[in-house]
Amino acid sequence: MTIRTVLWGQPRKDGTAAVKVYVNLNGVVRYFMVDGIYIESKFWDKNKQVVKSKHPNARLYNAKIRARKIALEEHFLNGGTFENFLKSSKSKLLTEALEEYITLNKGEYSAGTAKAYRNTISRVRQFEKHYSIKSYIKDIDEKWVADFVTYMKKMGFVKATTAYHLGRVKKAIMHQRVDNPHIEKIKHKQGRARPKPFLTPNEIAQIEKTPDSELSKAQYIVRDFFLLAYYLLLRDSDVTAISKSNFIEKNSKVFYVGTNKKTKTQVIVPVSAKAKTILKRYDYDCSRYTNSYRNKCIRRVAEIAGISTLVEDGDELVPKWKFSKYAHCTKKRRNEFGYAGDEPAWNKDARGMEKPCQLSCLFSLRQHGYC
Repeated sequence: MTIRTVLWGQPRKDGTAAVKVYVNLNGVVRYFMVDGIYIESKFWDKNKQVVKSKHPNARLYNAKIRARKIALEEHFLNGGTFENFLKSSKSKLLTEALEEYITLNKGEYSAGTAKAYRNTISRVRQFEKHYSIKSYIKDIDEKWVADFVTYMKKMGFVKATTAYHLGRVKKAIMHQRVDNPHIEKIKHKQGRARPKPFLTPNEIAQIEKTPDSELSKAQYIVRDFFLLAYYLLLRDSDVTAISKSNFIEKNSKVFYVGTNKKTKTQVIVPVSAKAKTILKRYDYDCSRYTNSYRNKCIRRVAEIAGISTLVEDGDELVPKWKFSKYAHCTKKRRNEFGYAGDEPAWNKDARGMEKPCQLSCLFSLRQHGYC
């Protein structure tokens, strides 16, 4: 038996080709896809049979290649055949597939993402216990989805939560590379999202000017971290991970350089004088308190600041301070700067080459005195 990894010789229109595992068993040859990985030939090391380290997803892709080869080797060394390889995947439990998916991506996923997948495993097990069933990959169809949705609704979970769990289920099944005709049915419509009452620049100014004497020590610290997230256009998870190594000086200006935890996008943002003051105050350590506690504190700070504009919450009108949180500040600001989703004024694309910033984005940065 011979097993090796190859880059398919027939590239697609975009110039990328599929990575496949070549198996020669007693003269019979078959090729197996590796979780839909497609790369350009310049990123493939033919001798080592791996993705070159200069590819931005090299670690993840090589982990998937190793996992695929190990699965194939174990199958054939245990007497398996080409015919029953996919059949054995279909007979796998859904929870096992989810566990495999977590293990495969543990080097790339944050602790929070891994925890979310384990939460999905727990929900699936609770669902199985409720209906006294076992969920095999081959049995996941529209009826299974409908029953899972009904169970989640009965347990009081909102549509968005159910949709997230089903999305993880779908990814785990797709990783198994089985022919499941119902794969596109594994989803749940979330319905219309409730509008988010973002804070305005004037309301942010109110929070900035709130007298220190009216805030507790924790509220004062959280307000600083909140404003720092606003100044640097970062999520709270990225602010908590800040260290001195994230800052560089170029042409007498200081820049924040980091990689977003959520999107894995590299960002370079000019650091304003206000941001510098906060960073030095905490010696570049902004990791105090949990995200939930920070949001609780910033709501109280917003209430003290007098942010009382009435906004809709279902059928009610409530003061905006009740909605104040990091996401409602920084996401709005990223959008104002002309980001395409989460991209900063300067960033690097998949090939590691610098992309020119959009004129509208650069103009916005200059308007705000950042460059």
